Amino acid sequence: MAQEERYGYRGREYSVWHRRNSTRRFVGIEHAQRLAMIDVDAAIFLEYDDGTKEPMALVEVARDVGQDHKTATVTQTLAAKAKIPAYVVLYTLSDQANPADKTCCDIQAFRVRLLNPYVTAWVLMSPVSWAKYLLRVREFVAGVCDGLWPPEGSEPFGRFPGPHEHVAGKVATKNPSGPYHERDIDDGSTANPQKTLLSNP
Repeated sequence: MAQEERYGYRGREYSVWHRRNSTRRFVGIEHAQRLAMIDVDAAIFLEYDDGTKEPMALVEVARDVGQDHKTATVTQTLAAKAKIPAYVVLYTLSDQANPADKTCCDIQAFRVRLLNPYVTAWVLMSPVSWAKYLLRVREFVAGVCDGLWPPEGSEPFGRFPGPHEHVAGKVATKNPSGPYHERDIDDGSTANPQKTLLSNP
């Protein structure tokens, strides 16, 4: 961690975006209430199951300012020890207020990277895709906690679904006309056209 605050500001935008009155726009109020999370230090968030209080994932967030890298070694190590997924999430602010808290800007896009149980490339995700993916993480990790997954004798997570699989394979790459653009991952399939990540899935 940097010894000094790099930008002199810790935003509330992700915390506000994650609240049920905000995420209900994307997944409905019933599912939004399942997206329980606590703020560890205004930059690291712990996703958990609201009923069982089981930890589901660690998410380290920062505002997306076009950076190539976000150090999250401690978060990654802690998640590996806890046997839960870990992510780095960079968010891009909207020029609109969040309807759940008009004093805070909304988020228009995310750049997501899985750090545990394996590392992926950056993936661009819309707010809808990220909210739905968080629900998918809960279903998968709950299966692990309940002993339903993985099959006996396999890796601790089996084949954990990375964000790139959830959004039909788009990766964030540098582009001279803007900080990032989407590039298709060649998955060998031409059956389904690739969708843009900044539209509703």
